[in-house]
Amino acid sequence: MNHIDANLASVLASIKYRLEQRRCKLIVRLAGATFYTFKRNGFISYSNGKPNDLSVADERESTIPLRVFRPDEDEPFTQYLKKDFFGHRGATALTKTEVDRLINHFSEIYQNVFMHANTTEPVFACGQFFPSKGELKFTLVDLGDGFLKKVHEKTGGQISSEASAIQWALLGNTTRDVAKFGPGGGVLKSIREYCKQHNGSILIVSGADYCNAGAGPIESGKLACPFSGSIVNLVLRNL
Repeated sequence: MNHIDANLASVLASIKYRLEQRRCKLIVRLAGATFYTFKRNGFISYSNGKPNDLSVADERESTIPLRVFRPDEDEPFTQYLKKDFFGHRGATALTKTEVDRLINHFSEIYQNVFMHANTTEPVFACGQFFPSKGELKFTLVDLGDGFLKKVHEKTGGQISSEASAIQWALLGNTTRDVAKFGPGGGVLKSIREYCKQHNGSILIVSGADYCNAGAGPIESGKLACPFSGSIVNLVLRNL
C-alpha cells in the first residue's frame, strides 16, 4: 500500500486477528512513509506478535497508538481514551466538558460491544492526527454480531437490514436491557449531535453496509465484501 490512514490500523489488526484464528495469514506491504507511520503507531509491533508494545513511541506525535482491549479492561480502555486519545495534541481545542462527554460516550460503546454484540473477542482502537487539515480520526473495531441481529430482535423484525439498524441506533434507539443494566443508550445519537455541531462525522460499518453521519442527512452505502463485526470511525475537524 502506498497510503492508508493510520487510524485504519485497528481494522487491519482485527482482520489479522480473525484470519489467524482460521490458520490464515494477513501480509501487508507498506511503502515509504506509510511504513514508518505504522511503525510509530504500533502496528508493526502488533504484526510481529507484540500487541500493546509500550516501547513504541511516536516522536512526531501524529498517531494515537494501536491498542487491543479484552472484555474485562474497562479501566485500561478509559485511561487510553484520556491519555492517548483526548490527551493527544490534536485534541487540545476541545473543552473539558466536551472531552468528558466523549470519553463517557466511547466508554459506553466499548461496554456495549460485550453486552450486545455476542462476543468475547477483543476490541481494536487506533487514531491519527492530520495537523495540516486540523483533523483527528479515531477508529474502534469489534468482531461481534454487528448491529442488525439485536436490533432485528428488539424491533420484532421491523428492521431487516444492517444500514437500517445503524440508522435506528444513530437516531437514539437502543437495544439496552434497562431492567438488567440500568438507564443508558442513545450514545451514537449523542456523538452524531456533537459531530453536527462541530463539523465532524461518524461513519459506522456493520456487515456489508455503512452509514456516514455528519452535518447533513445520514448517508448509507454498500461494501464490496461484508465485514465480520462493526467499525466506528470518528472524525473531529477544525482542531
